[in-house]
Amino acid sequence: MAPFKGLAVVDLSQGIAGPYCAQLLAMQGADVIKVEPLEGDWLRPLGTPGRQMSALFASFNRGKRSIAIDLKTDEGRAVVAELAGRADVLVENFRPGITDRLGVGYEAVAATNPGVVYVSVTGYGQTGPARGRPATDTILQAHLGMAAFNRDRDGRPRKVPIVPIDVATGLYACQAASAALYERLTARLNGGAERGRHLDISLLQSAAAFQAGKILEYHLDDGAPPPEQASPVGLYPAGDGAIAITTLRDSDFVALATALGLEALIDDPRFRALEDRMANREALDKAIASATGQRSAADLLAALETADVSAAQVRDYGQALADGALDEAGIVSWFDQPQLGRLPAVNPPAIDAAALAHNVAPRLGEHTDEVLRAMGRGEDDVRALAAAGVILSV
Repeated sequence: MAPFKGLAVVDLSQGIAGPYCAQLLAMQGADVIKVEPLEGDWLRPLGTPGRQMSALFASFNRGKRSIAIDLKTDEGRAVVAELAGRADVLVENFRPGITDRLGVGYEAVAATNPGVVYVSVTGYGQTGPARGRPATDTILQAHLGMAAFNRDRDGRPRKVPIVPIDVATGLYACQAASAALYERLTARLNGGAERGRHLDISLLQSAAAFQAGKILEYHLDDGAPPPEQASPVGLYPAGDGAIAITTLRDSDFVALATALGLEALIDDPRFRALEDRMANREALDKAIASATGQRSAADLLAALETADVSAAQVRDYGQALADGALDEAGIVSWFDQPQLGRLPAVNPPAIDAAALAHNVAPRLGEHTDEVLRAMGRGEDDVRALAAAGVILSV
């Protein structure tokens, strides 16, 4: 499956949200050229000190070709403008107005390339009083309620450490770009003019969309939405760790109580119906935790599986990878990443994992010469640009 084979994508973005959008296009067959400053995407060194390439960079830039170029020079801007003029999709995450100053804003690119799907990823969008403010996943978790809702046991707000807003933004951006490409294709098939779009994708709107259910609950529940929509739901102690349990219907609760030897809870008026269990969920959680804490996770899982109750042992990433189930399902495949060694790659749904085995994250400027030659630049021209410090040639 390579639905975007032959699609030309120019990725001017750094970090996670924009690069993830471009990587998803690459995973579906697009030729993605990642344009980096001479010092590289700021994500490259982020994380564990001493590592040549960060895990995050390797995770969100597979299958791309990297060219390193100085956009502060006229020659560098000319190269990028030429690439943009040939692109089907351009992804950028500069603050509003900067691409205009670089000569590759939407209006400039669309003037010669009217079919371009131009994806602008920003913190707060292209318009409004906050449009120029910098933003990150952490900032948006704080700004739009996620950190406040995700409080610890002492009531302190806390962030979710897996960049959910960045990833969601990348997904929304890729979906929007795919829809715009489909719209462009159908217009062409129907004999109409090929028309691209300027897509305004903000972390702010993505964070809101990602939390739409909780935002609505907050409004309906006068600012005090329950942490869960049913009870019992949550993490409970086991004799050798912890276990997650979810019950949604009355029949689920009856099955859980029976499996745990807590039949007395079934007829307890505090827990008889969902609204009763929600009103008394602290007492119910305490009773369940008392029972689960006396048994091993394996014993609990076996009993709950027999009872058809949804449950899972709380595991770390190493345990999740070690049992081989993710490999067998095609969810994880392994690839050799230069500078980092053999790594597990998590494959997005409905994407051909086998076709991605050779896709690695590029070294900085690894494909600069290759791309410039494909653009028609001669050897002397490429060497002159390198000598002048306009490009990084490796």
